[in-house]
Amino acid sequence: MARAKVTGGWLAEFKRGTELDSWGQVVEAMECYQGLSRKLNREIEGGTMFGDDDKKTLHKMVACLKLRAKDLDDAVSGSNAMPLDELKGLLGVFKELAAGTVGEFPIQMSRVKTYAALGSSGAAAGSSSNLRVSERRGRSQSLDQSGSSIPDVDESEPEDEVAEDVSAKRTTNTGSLLPMPAVEGTILSIVIQQIGMKDAGQFIEPFFSVSIRDKGGNSLSAIQDTPIGKLKGNDHIKFGCEVHLQKPLEALPQDSAIFFEFKHYKPKKEKVSTRGFCFIEQDEMVNGPAALEIYSKPTDFRRRKLKLLSAKQLYMHVTLKIQDE
Repeated sequence: MARAKVTGGWLAEFKRGTELDSWGQVVEAMECYQGLSRKLNREIEGGTMFGDDDKKTLHKMVACLKLRAKDLDDAVSGSNAMPLDELKGLLGVFKELAAGTVGEFPIQMSRVKTYAALGSSGAAAGSSSNLRVSERRGRSQSLDQSGSSIPDVDESEPEDEVAEDVSAKRTTNTGSLLPMPAVEGTILSIVIQQIGMKDAGQFIEPFFSVSIRDKGGNSLSAIQDTPIGKLKGNDHIKFGCEVHLQKPLEALPQDSAIFFEFKHYKPKKEKVSTRGFCFIEQDEMVNGPAALEIYSKPTDFRRRKLKLLSAKQLYMHVTLKIQDE
């Protein structure tokens, strides 16, 4: 009963927002969508009524609501990234949440992820109208979907960070990237362009460790290290290298993800340290450019508690290429 009551309230608010939207009451509709997004986020961040799979659906709903609100805010420019008719597809999702029988999400998420990095970071990477943005904001208390400022994380290192690193040895100028595997199936290649980092010049010998992980965080293939990146301006490190997954996409178990751990060398401690990490989930493994959110260490391979690394809108920029054998 409690679940039905909560989702019923959300549904009523959603219907109110779409009605206002259809009547042309832009400001009121935008405020309604934003208010509903905040309520869904409160459930995502601290609620116990919904399980992990349902919360993943709530994440997608929030992304859609925020995109429609942004369309309304940009009405003068004619933005229509989330048409009202398409947004109304969420009506059935609210009802499914109430019944506890959530099915396939009705909106294509690869289209939705177009708004968060189209500002300064998108321009820095040569932004594209097809740019996708990782959509998992809100899985921890530090991820604020309401638009409120998120404070920078503590710059101090945890005592057990060496154990958290996949490799304690330094990388080389050439890294340990592997050639495209000679296997049957669909291979995903990822061009790592650059990453945005606050005070990027402080990092010595920066590189990425790239791995494929299952839902439990177990490694599914060889871990690859990129060559050392080069400083680009004050807040970006350029890589320009290509990583080929060593397993075809068809062989990956459900809920697998590709992890990118940003590491650097600390000469005083003579160790490699992980500064932050990004990841790509299976529904994001599609052709085209993408901007990935950067999360604070330690690396959470299970993707349960995520904390943004910085309040700045800085991202890791990659291009995904699907290659069929």
